[in-house]
Amino acid sequence: MPALPEFDENGNLPPGTYRVPLADIERRFTWNARRKELFDGLRRALENLASAGVERV
Repeated sequence: MPALPEFDENGNLPPGTYRVPLADIERRFTWNARRKELFDGLRRALENLASAGVERV
């Protein structure tokens, strides 16, 4: 899977849909304790969805 593109001059990702591993998202967006806490909640939600049979998010 391709990596996330670089942020633009305003600090945003370019418009689009990206298919990247969850680990890449974690590396890019969890630079402080609060973001890590939020990401852990996202990971738990994704695990719950997967256990309920959801195959694509």
